[in-house]
Amino acid sequence: MPTTVVERFGAVSATSVKKETTFGTVATGAVAGDFTPMTGNSLQLDPGLFFPKIMVGQRDQNVFPLYGQAKNAGALDFALMPTNAATIIPGTIGVDGAIGNGITGTGSANASTLNGSVSAGATSVVLTSGTGYTIGLFIQIDVNLAGTTTSEVRKITNLVTNTVSFAEPLIYGHLSGAATKVVTAPFTHTFTQTNFTLPSYTIEKNLGGAESLQFAGARFGKIDIKCQATNSEVSVTADVQAKSVAVLGSPTAPAYVSEQPYVFAEAALTLFGNTVNHATTTQFTLSNTLKDTYTMNSTRNLNFLSPVARTLDLKSDVVFYNLDDAAWGWHTLMVNQAAGSQAAGSYVLSLTHPSNGGTWSFTAPTCYIKNVSQSIKIDDVIMETVSMTAAFNVSTSTTLTGSLVSPSVYVAY
Repeated sequence: MPTTVVERFGAVSATSVKKETTFGTVATGAVAGDFTPMTGNSLQLDPGLFFPKIMVGQRDQNVFPLYGQAKNAGALDFALMPTNAATIIPGTIGVDGAIGNGITGTGSANASTLNGSVSAGATSVVLTSGTGYTIGLFIQIDVNLAGTTTSEVRKITNLVTNTVSFAEPLIYGHLSGAATKVVTAPFTHTFTQTNFTLPSYTIEKNLGGAESLQFAGARFGKIDIKCQATNSEVSVTADVQAKSVAVLGSPTAPAYVSEQPYVFAEAALTLFGNTVNHATTTQFTLSNTLKDTYTMNSTRNLNFLSPVARTLDLKSDVVFYNLDDAAWGWHTLMVNQAAGSQAAGSYVLSLTHPSNGGTWSFTAPTCYIKNVSQSIKIDDVIMETVSMTAAFNVSTSTTLTGSLVSPSVYVAY
């Protein structure tokens, strides 16, 4: 007798995104912050069914069922928050806490130095003076110096005289004499572009609390962030592809950090150096152009998933004011750029919760206007859509950078 079908509910589904150490090797132990409050998850398997067109004396073409490339692809739709979903951003832009851009805390109490060098992976340091350092406080080790030294923050779990211990191992080595201090939240993260690869993730798609699809070797090919002055949250869509998928009979129990999504009233938009208070919508799309490569490796799963190219497109809807105003005459600015008499401009979007609730900032330092269009409606104000393309900035070596001032997370994502 067939099993009785019991309905499952989308509302009790969940998605976790956890960074992998090795591409395609499942990352286990999802915790609060790895789970992302979703509005949609379309990640699924296409088994690669095809039929070779072979004549067998019949009009039927579908005679020999074969299975080729197994593709795991889809999109994650979610609300942007300071902690929930923050794991995904370094998977689209690049490394959090890269050399010279490490995590920093707030304040500078009880300054000291390292009494002896430490290696990457260390879980304790010896200070010249441990005065003021106590269990439960946060210690910042080293400072950020481009290409040289990198700051890290750890929570003190034990203290014996001048020896400070912590749970999470250090990512970088630090020289004897490196500065240390006691810091507090919030903690600043900087996401730096990577040129050759991006982090990979294990994504668990929990289906109504019944079972899960566990996708390993997932990378993000494109991310779209949109903020609009309506009754809607700041929304994110991230296109994703994965190496393999497995079924979990017992889903991981969801856990979330208690926080709120951002809304338009918490946004600040700067275009070409001017604060734009008359924008109604802004969004940007970063594409990493993922290339899946299948090889004869005894499986039908992809073997390589490479971000081979990067492009960034941006768009803002603004209330129309003037065609040739020095700041807001977007049509004339576009024409002047085409004539070579107008320099490239910058795009900066910041989203800030009140009372240290967290701040996201995204910066494209070099943008060119590719299109300006006006919308004229009899029952509305005239609106103008400014579409831009970002270029690689040789001076900063960036097309897009992101930063997060986190209210609680002190280790790199």
